[in-house]
Amino acid sequence: MRSLDATSNGGAPWIGRSPRRSIAREATGALLEEATQSETYASALPERVTEALRFVEGRAVRVRCLPSLAPAMRRAIAGRDDVTLEEVPGMPAGFSILAHDGSVGVDETLAARLERLRARLFIELLAEVDR
Repeated sequence: MRSLDATSNGGAPWIGRSPRRSIAREATGALLEEATQSETYASALPERVTEALRFVEGRAVRVRCLPSLAPAMRRAIAGRDDVTLEEVPGMPAGFSILAHDGSVGVDETLAARLERLRARLFIELLAEVDR
């Protein structure tokens, strides 16, 4: 079993900055953007948006997303006068919410969600590798 050292790589010292890691990040980014176009993602979007908006309740907010995600996002925020939509070409797949006064933000891009899960996923992956 491998031992984990606390490093800037989230406890993964053997995963450094390498060409393979860069390629993996690029491929992952493309897959994440593709995932936002799936019916599964679109059907989960209203619930994800509602949950994220709870964190900024009572504040006027701006929801940012890719132009390709805008139609689904418009449906998800319909009827909310306190929410404006901003289409941002080139942003990561998913969406983010920011209070107009800048006091609160929620990053629900798929990359951010994966980053929040990274440590747990890494431990699960190691457990599978060590079997």
